Amino acid sequence: MHGYRSHHYYEYGKRARLTDYDKKKLVGVYYGMISLMDKYIGKIMDKLDELGLADSTIVVFTTDHGHFFGQHGLQAKGGFHYEDLIKLPFIVRYPGHVPAGQQSNAIQSLVDLAPTFLSFCDSYKNM
Repeated sequence: MHGYRSHHYYEYGKRARLTDYDKKKLVGVYYGMISLMDKYIGKIMDKLDELGLADSTIVVFTTDHGHFFGQHGLQAKGGFHYEDLIKLPFIVRYPGHVPAGQQSNAIQSLVDLAPTFLSFCDSYKNM
């Protein structure tokens, strides 16, 4: 497989030149990372339950960018504005404030996270 930072892998001006095997391996590794995240997020959630903190803890899962798996002839990430890279997971568990299963198509921004979390801290201080 080409090196992670190789110009072939992040080649913005041209299509990535990876073999079919390399492409499949990249997808397999990515799904392996997702499985690992699922496992350890589950462990964190279980520990919050065990400690009796689940109902007073805000849990947020998001990421900074999406990923290509051959869409638009590209692999990985890059400086593009295709939905594949900008439509991200943003999952919130905030008991008593965000209903379970609620979905939104509203535009979100990562720059809003820090001030939002800080405002929640102030709310918890006053409880």
